[in-house]
Amino acid sequence: MRTRIWLAQNHALLPLLDEAREQFTEVIRVRSRISGTELAALYGPQAEMELGAMWRAHLQGHVRLSQPEADRLRTLRASRNKLAHRTALDNTALEALVHVLCS
Repeated sequence: MRTRIWLAQNHALLPLLDEAREQFTEVIRVRSRISGTELAALYGPQAEMELGAMWRAHLQGHVRLSQPEADRLRTLRASRNKLAHRTALDNTALEALVHVLCS
């Protein structure tokens, strides 16, 4: 049963997470405290930057996010990681993700 729930969530949510990641690259570009070249060298090209790399850039201080932006990125990253590691989102995580995706 858990596998089926994960498969359903994976199928429905991964495309939405990928779209949210693509949209968040603009936030990263605007909020970057270093040049685009430096950011790409450290974390990968912005257009292809993964959520984990965006989070690391924020933690390292290379990208300054507002608290709502950081919370959004944290939720996107945690959700993507759980699904990537074959773990279904529980109700709390799913509600947080839906809130982030719909706002």
